Amino acid sequence: MAETVFEHLDGKNTFTISTDERHWKTVLAKLAERNAETQLVAQNGDGSVMYRVPASWVRVRPPAKRTLTEEQRAAFTERMKQARS
Repeated sequence: MAETVFEHLDGKNTFTISTDERHWKTVLAKLAERNAETQLVAQNGDGSVMYRVPASWVRVRPPAKRTLTEEQRAAFTERMKQARS
């Protein structure tokens, strides 16, 4: 089972992210290449990694809820078909 843990200690301005999920490992590795603020803390023998990132980068946002009419939905579907072709 893959797992990702976001840890924040009160009074600290960083999050520690531990993960063995391929998606998060890739995202964090790319961030570390481009930003000095992302620090690799550990690479564990089990394949998991631990990174430290600024707390201001971590957000929890629910997905946007859109209420579309049938006409808007049909127009959106058509635009997506055109964009994919």
